[in-house]
Amino acid sequence: MLLYVGFPTLLGGGIFMMSYGPILDAVGDPNVLVLVVSTVVTLVFLPFVVLLVYTFHIASIASRTADFGPFVPRVGFEE
Repeated sequence: MLLYVGFPTLLGGGIFMMSYGPILDAVGDPNVLVLVVSTVVTLVFLPFVVLLVYTFHIASIASRTADFGPFVPRVGFEE
């Protein structure tokens, strides 16, 4: 999933950085330029969001199914 999201995102971000000058000349309106740049920056960080979601997913499953091993009793002792 990260390869499907990551490679096109990095390619698109690189193309955007190389063509920022012509985009700046073509848009003209600063408000539209802010919208375009913020959209591209959001898309560039999309692989990190996917990785973070998968990490939280694995951590939540691991916290629910954690086994402490055969040498730790499952019953709590009162001291």
